[in-house]
Amino acid sequence: MDYSVKNIKTFHGHDGGCWEATLYNPKGKRVAIVTEDGWGGGLQFHWLNFAHKNNANADSIALDVFCKTLPQWELYDGEMTDTDADVYLGGLVEAKLVEKEVKKMLKKVAIFDDGKIFTYKIPASDLDRAMPVILKQRPTAVFLNSLGLSEAVEIYQQAA
Repeated sequence: MDYSVKNIKTFHGHDGGCWEATLYNPKGKRVAIVTEDGWGGGLQFHWLNFAHKNNANADSIALDVFCKTLPQWELYDGEMTDTDADVYLGGLVEAKLVEKEVKKMLKKVAIFDDGKIFTYKIPASDLDRAMPVILKQRPTAVFLNSLGLSEAVEIYQQAA
């Protein structure tokens, strides 16, 4: 099991979109509040076991050790770099935000057709009635509402 993030709050900051999230360790224990404050530089980790300084330090070290097990990624021009806590957590938060956006989109009928996503002002609960009408206009449409969430997210990301 990997680390996870919950309770993501987004807000506008100095250099664009910012966020704050609660970080959970692989055992499901809440260990830190992580903030992207939009002022440049790395993420801010506010370890929750700070009263027991050794535990907070242990949580930080455990995250760093875990990140060293992750694959490297391309920085630019083919140069590879290790995944660090900032990159890893940024990816976790981005994935959760995309998932949240897709869940919101799927409250209405949504299709993927011709490389694009289209939504209709029709509740997802009326999908069965809307499907034949939409298929007349777009016979190759893939109805995202009829897919699993992970498949819908994957298609959403491809279309972006």
